Amino acid sequence: MYNNNVLVTIAIPAYKATYLHEAIESALQQDYKKIELIIVDDCSPHNLYDIVKRYNDPRIRYYRNEKNLGKESIVHNWNRCLEYAKGEFFVLLCDDDILLPYFVSELLNLADKYPECNVFHARKIDIQNDGNKKESSIWPEYEKADDFLRNRLAKKRHHTITEFLYRTAAVKEKKYIVFPKGFYSDNASIIAFTQEGGIASSEKCLALFRYNDEHITSNTSTENCIGKAKDAIAYWKWIHQFNVAKEYEQQINEEVQCTIYNCFIKSSFLTKINLFKIIPFKIVPLKIRIGFIINFFKHKNNK
Repeated sequence: MYNNNVLVTIAIPAYKATYLHEAIESALQQDYKKIELIIVDDCSPHNLYDIVKRYNDPRIRYYRNEKNLGKESIVHNWNRCLEYAKGEFFVLLCDDDILLPYFVSELLNLADKYPECNVFHARKIDIQNDGNKKESSIWPEYEKADDFLRNRLAKKRHHTITEFLYRTAAVKEKKYIVFPKGFYSDNASIIAFTQEGGIASSEKCLALFRYNDEHITSNTSTENCIGKAKDAIAYWKWIHQFNVAKEYEQQINEEVQCTIYNCFIKSSFLTKINLFKIIPFKIVPLKIRIGFIINFFKHKNNK
């Protein structure tokens, strides 16, 4: 058992201010006390330091990037957080999410049970915009890398980036995978991290994931729609390095096509044209593109 013997780094890649105080408090209120809390302000337009300095806790370390790394990809700030980490274990906590008080201790118990494993996962509770809550599904306590990959490709594993604890050395070596805007980077990164040692999961809900209007997925700007489509294409290409991807070609295509379709529906007319220009026909063939257009007009007429 890890009885406050090892240092655990909890890192917040911070940009938004609205819920930052709740994220900070959830890290400081862990029942496992030997933690360091790293807050990396990604050149936010908000005065995040005013929020941070409310907490008189020596475990907090605050940094502010000289330039906004998220302008290129939010994942760059995830990796910046990793660079600052001194703990044997690492947790990445988004600035609008919450860790329940026993998140670290429960996942450290799994780390003790599976010493060859580098990735430890907790169930989460999704908080919708209307306040409704939904618990995520239970995963097996342990999966080998190939089993996890197959289940992910079969769309049986869904997650965010907040609900994991890692052995720091393992993820520092690989780093989070950078896609243009950061969409799909969580999926690809977890797949990559599990390749050595698999993944162990708790059946307990240990984190809260918050949907809100400030979330990057809610941004329907032209830049964001194009960026999300580019990420979907980059992920499609990346996942095909794994031989088993061919077995799940239909599921992969459907997932990527769904992402691109949502971008298509929400975007301006000019962006729609640009989306069709950048998307390979191998990913979205002509028949499906025509379906996009038909569904768009149906969606528009039903409003």
